[in-house]
Amino acid sequence: MGKPNEPTFDSRLAGRKSPESSSKSSPGSNCSPTHDQSEAGSMDTNLAHSDQGTVIELGRIVSFSHPVDSPDMHENFQESKPRTNRSLSFKLDDDTPQTIIRIKRAAYTYDEIERTYLHLDNATAETPNELSLAQFMPCTGYAKAYNVNKFVSDVVGGLTVACLHLPQGLAYGLLAHLTPISGVYTSIFSVLLYVLFGTVPQMSMGTNAVLSLITAAMVEREADRLLANQNVSKSKLERTTHMSSTVTPITDPTEEDEDRMNIKLGVAMTSTFQCGLILLLMGLFRMGFLTNYMPSSFVGGFTSAASLHVAISQIPHVFHIKVPVQSGFGRLVRNLIYVAKSLGKSNFADTAVCIVSGTTLLFIDKSLNPNMRAKIGWTLPSNLVLVILGCVISYVLDLKSSWKIAVVGPVKGALPTPGFPIHDSSVFTGILYDSLLHAVIVFTVSISMAMLMEKMHGFELDANKELIAYGMCNLFSSFFTVQTSSASPPRTMVLNQSAVKTTFNGLPTALVLLASVTFLSSVFEPLPLATLAAMIIVAVFDVLKQVRHVPRIWLVSRTDFVVWISTWMTTTLGDLEYGVCTGILMAALGFMVNNQTIKGELVVRSTREDLLVPGLGRAWTRHLEKTRVFYFPSQLFFANAESFKKQLYEQVYDPAIAENKDPGSDDTQGIDIDTVVLDCSAMTYIDIDGLNMLKAVVIRYNNIGIQVMLARCPHTTMDTLERGDFFRVLPRSMVFHEVMDALARETSIRIGSVHPLTYMEPTMRSVSTGSLIPSQSTFIY
Repeated sequence: MGKPNEPTFDSRLAGRKSPESSSKSSPGSNCSPTHDQSEAGSMDTNLAHSDQGTVIELGRIVSFSHPVDSPDMHENFQESKPRTNRSLSFKLDDDTPQTIIRIKRAAYTYDEIERTYLHLDNATAETPNELSLAQFMPCTGYAKAYNVNKFVSDVVGGLTVACLHLPQGLAYGLLAHLTPISGVYTSIFSVLLYVLFGTVPQMSMGTNAVLSLITAAMVEREADRLLANQNVSKSKLERTTHMSSTVTPITDPTEEDEDRMNIKLGVAMTSTFQCGLILLLMGLFRMGFLTNYMPSSFVGGFTSAASLHVAISQIPHVFHIKVPVQSGFGRLVRNLIYVAKSLGKSNFADTAVCIVSGTTLLFIDKSLNPNMRAKIGWTLPSNLVLVILGCVISYVLDLKSSWKIAVVGPVKGALPTPGFPIHDSSVFTGILYDSLLHAVIVFTVSISMAMLMEKMHGFELDANKELIAYGMCNLFSSFFTVQTSSASPPRTMVLNQSAVKTTFNGLPTALVLLASVTFLSSVFEPLPLATLAAMIIVAVFDVLKQVRHVPRIWLVSRTDFVVWISTWMTTTLGDLEYGVCTGILMAALGFMVNNQTIKGELVVRSTREDLLVPGLGRAWTRHLEKTRVFYFPSQLFFANAESFKKQLYEQVYDPAIAENKDPGSDDTQGIDIDTVVLDCSAMTYIDIDGLNMLKAVVIRYNNIGIQVMLARCPHTTMDTLERGDFFRVLPRSMVFHEVMDALARETSIRIGSVHPLTYMEPTMRSVSTGSLIPSQSTFIY
């Protein structure tokens, strides 16, 4: 024999068939059991003296030893428990003889399992609380396994996405009503910090269109308020109402009063500091679990709608028209209406450049690169190739002058210098709500893209580390003239297409951006904005294709369908912040509705084999005499505690019937059960309301003479019951390892056999002679 608890093969029995197998089985038998109860009892008797359970399969016998038989267990388990032979006969296929499986083991309560199968201390295990440098700065882990192939992929991806960072930084700086260079500074510092603290290689931190719009409203409001308090003339408080989101050749950063711009920059820095602090604290307090409440339906609907916002935001570049800044509910619709009205003023040369650029990009990605990968094993960096071609062709043909095509233009700037956020204390309280909204959007947008990359690449996302990374990106960069940074869907998808391997791809990106605002400002000057627009639209196309999955979502889950559609519609027709709120609300509502509509069911046993089957109305099944097994497939908490009680009383027995009888009457008609077994395997969580409801059920059943037993309780549930004084109402001896164990202890009858057998010592029923009155201390409030 092998070691205890391990299956071993007895070579002496190889090639021999069991007498039972040869005499009881036939090739023509069907999948259902073929022996009656007397035969099963006979077969059980034949092996009653064996110390091993056996598996007889195609001429071989495999024996399994029970842990009680092991000498090592006797010191912890002094009395061997009588065990049970259970027979199951089934047919694998038409050519396979019938297989007999015999199971032999004792019946256990929860505590007996804990005493018998002790938890062994692993002295060699690493201390989980030990914080390593790689845990705090994941980039150190990448550095250990870095190689040339990863370096090439990271450099190509970093250079490619830098071509998006520069024009987007300039555009979103203007969109936030700040200096254009502030948007570039935002990208530089957030990219560098994410290299150190980030965990998702494809993520690209930097400026974000939605955050820029919210920042614009915030800085203008605070500037108006602060300047009004200083009695500044009204002429200096007039707000710019038609700033273009289209980046044209930039000359002066702003024409506004320098004091006003300094105030707005200070407000933006303060908001970035607050947002970073909120995100950092969320990460340190391990609030990454919030991602568990972001179902795939919410993430899919939100990212798809956000990508639609991004794609439509490029339409001004496609047609070379100026669109006023839009914000608030219905922003996307208003933008489309304005674009439709302005098509007559468009420059279709830009449109032609966009179409040619997009076609070239798709040709490289969908046709050329697959063939190159199959033949030579490597591919072209399509986005970088397109940027180089765009710069060269535009410079040679002088598209800016000849065809009036909008280009990136020169970038004026200098090396950033550190500073401090605004010192006015009223600003810190005045923009707290805006900063909290920023943090919610940063978390939602960024973690949604991270979860999307997790699905695409199959790695394990650590949401807490990501929150710390987002916090660091904003907290430390807030000492420079920046705005709040976040992940960007188009830049993330470009990095994904570039097949980057580590977060080190941010280093070439930051170097290019630094060089662009210092001594290489003219390199990207001739690049057409329509080419960048084509890159962005193609990059988000894969995210937009998630709409194709909606019909399948409808077939799988109506709740997920409602969450997906409501999130997508609200985000598309309203704005991203409305989509976030609606999606989370609908997901929570769907969770509540699902828990309200969960159906518990009675469990019955087979009359032909050792099997419990959920649901009534099945052939070859029946209830055990005077015993009911009830299974509730959900956690037990405030949302479904009342539903649990109602279904239990309806399907098993309502104690109100017995409670409303005349106390002096001995009539017990109607109570046809004396034991209720609750299958708690799905109750992985119980809150105070669920705990109190479970206590109330036990007390009411106990008072009318019905014993309640629990089975299959998870460890976390047992801990909750212990802390909640539940075992003052129900003894721990009434909590069993399996439902079969509870039935065996209660009935003391060998299931599937005509011969009675005592599993273990008979259980003393704990039904009190008097009523068990629930005291105030019994329940938790």
